[in-house]
Amino acid sequence: MPPYLPTVFRALAARLPHVMVGYAASMTAALLAHDFAVAQELDLVAWLGGVQFAVALSALFTTLALYRDDDLIATAMLLTLITAIGGIVALMIQGLVQTHSLFAAMVLAIVAPFTYFVRALVVIPGFVALVWLARKLRRFRSRNHAPAQRRCLTGA
Repeated sequence: MPPYLPTVFRALAARLPHVMVGYAASMTAALLAHDFAVAQELDLVAWLGGVQFAVALSALFTTLALYRDDDLIATAMLLTLITAIGGIVALMIQGLVQTHSLFAAMVLAIVAPFTYFVRALVVIPGFVALVWLARKLRRFRSRNHAPAQRRCLTGA
């Protein structure tokens, strides 16, 4: 792992609103790239949008699961809330860009509370399991690959 990555993830963990906006912007860019690629028949652009979104989701999960000291359920709820709000905002912007009308955004705003409720029932248990597994693997890896203890030079 490059030495600068833990510093980047710790900085992101300290600035949660920036992470939330970055995730929503990333999802919006991926959706718009996909729509453009479908309209222009450019498969590479659709793949690049998907890869960019996968990187953003990986950064979000790594930041919240490994670099914040929240409880498992609190972390899972935070991940669910960020992904749900980011998804709704991205779909609202996509609908606005595609149709040039606020109707799609208004419909999504009406349906959003139900979407959050259903998403919480379905996604939170999965995120709890994933966060637990990630933290357990991190502890396992750090225990097996810990540097050897240095002997005290004073003889004590």
